[in-house]
Amino acid sequence: MNKFSNLILCALIACGSYSAASGANEYKGSQGQAVEDGFYSEFEHIGFYVKDYFVYRNPDDKVYHLYYNIGNAGPKQMWNQPFNEKQFGHATSKDLKTWVIHDTLLPVVPGTWESDVVSAPYVVRHDGTFYMAYTGFGRRANQRMGIATSDDLFNWTRVPENPVAVGPSWTKWQEKGWADFRDPALLEWKGQWIAFNTIKDPQGVGGLAISTSKDLINWEHLPRERSILTNWREPESPVAFKRKDKIYLIASSSHGRQMWMTDDPLSGNWKTVPFVFPSDGIWSGWEYLESPEGKEMLSVFLWKKNGNFIRFWELEWNGDTPRLVKTKHIPTK
Repeated sequence: MNKFSNLILCALIACGSYSAASGANEYKGSQGQAVEDGFYSEFEHIGFYVKDYFVYRNPDDKVYHLYYNIGNAGPKQMWNQPFNEKQFGHATSKDLKTWVIHDTLLPVVPGTWESDVVSAPYVVRHDGTFYMAYTGFGRRANQRMGIATSDDLFNWTRVPENPVAVGPSWTKWQEKGWADFRDPALLEWKGQWIAFNTIKDPQGVGGLAISTSKDLINWEHLPRERSILTNWREPESPVAFKRKDKIYLIASSSHGRQMWMTDDPLSGNWKTVPFVFPSDGIWSGWEYLESPEGKEMLSVFLWKKNGNFIRFWELEWNGDTPRLVKTKHIPTK
């Protein structure tokens, strides 16, 4: 167990919620009526905040693995504060309602390209191995993409080729200062992998760079005209998913939010989808998944001070446009 895991373990023991017998913390997630609307369930890590995250359901045993940025809950919750976003949280669930919290993963490595922050994990399976793409922040907050691999979704090893990608030459990426290239989302498409990363161009226009790879290690960037540029800065925490014959993409931040759709994610031809986002608060980090009952879902975290949560909604569709199902649940007793 690393020193960051020990900090979390001490906090869990102090509040009496850590089970030494099970070796993990079990948390009963919220299942009830929210103030303004209903939802399927929520995840909260008591005493901490959660940010950019990913939910991966192991196809072998159907267990959900939740990986997430973690930091101490408080009035600021900044990534550059001690402890915050210096490792990944990890929790598992069979039903998205009862969660077991495990040791933290992949702590920062001092003196390297990922010395200050590890962020935005995204997990896929390739040739029988689990791959996690993530962002590392160096001391000048320049951002690069890294890869770690695992055979069991608990123990992760960084690949020696890290960092596997930096920002394209047409972006504002630089070695000696803040440089946007973060929050990778992965999509398998016609025998290759596509990565979407948050960027800015030299004029400060926010967007998503699109890159391709056959092996998740060696990446090639698409030109500017085939990437996605927005009229708002920093379209963060993207997610891409395939449904029927369409590819959907969602990005959001405090600066804006949008859903797009295309027949070909490498064509540069994207059109907006009139998806109705929640109106209250800053909802970011959308993810697409399947419920235990086999229904389509979207999840997202609400950014607020002194701790926050990830919420799960079921989806309904009207043609090519999804809608959040505002289901009302009886609170857990």
